[in-house]
Amino acid sequence: MGLNWSKDTEPVADLIGANGSNVTVLEIELEWEQPTSGGGLMGRLKGKLNETDVDVSAILFEHDEAVDYVSPKEHQRALSGAVVHAGDVKRGAGEGGGEKVTMRLADIRDKDSDITAIALVAACSKGNFSKIAGAVCRIYDASGAQRVWLDNVRFAVTGDHTGALLGVVRKTDSGWSFTKAKAYGQAGNWRHLAALARGRVGVL
Repeated sequence: MGLNWSKDTEPVADLIGANGSNVTVLEIELEWEQPTSGGGLMGRLKGKLNETDVDVSAILFEHDEAVDYVSPKEHQRALSGAVVHAGDVKRGAGEGGGEKVTMRLADIRDKDSDITAIALVAACSKGNFSKIAGAVCRIYDASGAQRVWLDNVRFAVTGDHTGALLGVVRKTDSGWSFTKAKAYGQAGNWRHLAALARGRVGVL
């Protein structure tokens, strides 16, 4: 359906479902394309060596302070399951083939009202972003019995960055919004990645 994006430098859209209601359960999937290699055994070996494993995390903020997170390997649940990471994916190509984070936005609003924003970040646990051919965040409304696609947010990275801010889900007066916020740097632990989002997680 496509979200209604603002014309700002970092576009913002309210998270409204196809029925016109606020999205109460949000799913974000990050997919990326590995570099292509030539055919034959050497080409396959080169492609294997050049593979990049991209890990997606969601970092929870109270205003400008990072207070919790979910990640694919060691900490997959936060806020008693209101934010959940579905687990590590080594090769994230193709729709439905990437790492997924689910956010129960209505529960967060009702039970964890101090949470004002959730930053989506990515880190290369192998290689760097210069080795991926491209990436896309797919945004879904999972409020009903079947999830509904809302929009795609594409991004490209050059250079040897290993950490990236992909976007920010921010609480609004009546619901939540998604901001196409971008920042790049070097990955480390979740607090290093949280630093990429500071200054972009405050109330609009």
